[in-house]
Amino acid sequence: LPLGDHERLMRNLREAEQLAESIGDLRRVGLVQSNLGMTLWLSGQNAAALEMTQKALAIATRLGNEALALGTMFNLGMIHHALGEYGRAIEVHAEILPALTGARESQRMNWGGYPGVFVRTFLAQSCLELGRTDEAADYVAYG
Repeated sequence: LPLGDHERLMRNLREAEQLAESIGDLRRVGLVQSNLGMTLWLSGQNAAALEMTQKALAIATRLGNEALALGTMFNLGMIHHALGEYGRAIEVHAEILPALTGARESQRMNWGGYPGVFVRTFLAQSCLELGRTDEAADYVAYG
């Protein structure tokens, strides 16, 4: 990922997806699909990213895996943002924000940074795209 070699990353993730499916490990399938969704988003393949992310979210919901669901929903909101669906991006990110407070405020949950900061940043960006400057300011003024 840091090298920007998205094609190689996708090949590796597709292989990991096949391996997880072959052993029937649904949690790993969901995790890989969530990462595939993010990689597709990074590559500008938003329609495919949306489809993959929705599959991963269905698995997370089925398993009741909150950490996987939160990460996948964040990806989903980023995809909606990239598609110009700012209202939908706000809905998705606002839905997960309450789960990222309290004890989770200082947990990274295997994200590249603090989830609450990422979510608030995308919420503010989406609000700004819609001219909702006061709401955007509220999200970034947290803490």
